[in-house]
Amino acid sequence: MKKKHILIVTLMIGIAEVSAQFGDVKNIKNLTALEKSKGGKSVVFNSESDKIAANLYLPSNYNKENNYSAIVVVAPQGGLKEQTAGFYAKKLSKKGFISIAFDHRSYGQSGGAPRHYESPQWKAEDIKNAVSYMGTIAGVNKENIAVLAICSGAGYGLMASVNDARVKAFATVSGVFNFRERETGLNDVDNPKQENLDTFRDKMKQSAIARQKYFETGVMEYSLLVPDLTENTGSFWSQGYDYYRTERGFVNGWENKRSKHSFEARLSTNATTQYAKQLSDLGIPFLAIAGDKAFTYPFSQRVIATAIGDKELYTIPNATHFDLYDNELYVDKAVQKLTLFFKEKI
Repeated sequence: MKKKHILIVTLMIGIAEVSAQFGDVKNIKNLTALEKSKGGKSVVFNSESDKIAANLYLPSNYNKENNYSAIVVVAPQGGLKEQTAGFYAKKLSKKGFISIAFDHRSYGQSGGAPRHYESPQWKAEDIKNAVSYMGTIAGVNKENIAVLAICSGAGYGLMASVNDARVKAFATVSGVFNFRERETGLNDVDNPKQENLDTFRDKMKQSAIARQKYFETGVMEYSLLVPDLTENTGSFWSQGYDYYRTERGFVNGWENKRSKHSFEARLSTNATTQYAKQLSDLGIPFLAIAGDKAFTYPFSQRVIATAIGDKELYTIPNATHFDLYDNELYVDKAVQKLTLFFKEKI
């Protein structure tokens, strides 16, 4: 009995240390995000060799003999299917679409290792496999499948969609496309500042050390995904903290961490310059929705300016980046526009 007691105490101390290290939410009473996204059917599909956990949302009048358009909803960086992706998927199902939200590989209930690996390549493949899965659902018209991507999911979704002829329309909400700029300030417009170069080089060094350690030991190094609040925290992460690390957006299974070798993978991708123009090669219509008070608004402006063909920037006045995650005053405006867009284009 004494050994069992010692083991339990040791485990509890270990859990407490991990929670303190990664800033997990404490004393959750009401999980608002979970309530807003509930109603999906739990399903599983494969992405390469890993299982992907997903929630499938069907229209209230679903009949497998009918024809439905389908929408794959892509979560933000580190986001889970029960958070904003599930909220949008649920709302779109009420508009008559069959929709799906899923945990990317290495996140939530999905398989994949190392855990919390923010790999654009992995995520693009997960999206393609979600499209494949939707094509197997009774009632889904395989010629009418679209992708909706949120935050960093926009960059991943753009990567996945440009060369996939099954994707008939692509839309984003609060999109982030240039990951190097988002995390270091380096962009393709301005001459690099030394402070931005220092940030970039530090992240690349951390990434290299973590990659080598994982290769040698199988142990991954992690950093916080959503930083702790300090007197120097800017508005973007203050809002991000309010979503992810409070009852508002936290869900069980979400962990506030990211593998350090994710830096290398993410910062190698600029979907604006690498992929935006390619959407027109397959004639894929593109809608970007963003709030004009969002820190990330310029990303949507830039990607639409770069894209060619059938494209539109839809601006929601007074909305911030995270307002479009779950604030129904703004989300409903976005869903109304998305509904019109998808019904016209697919």
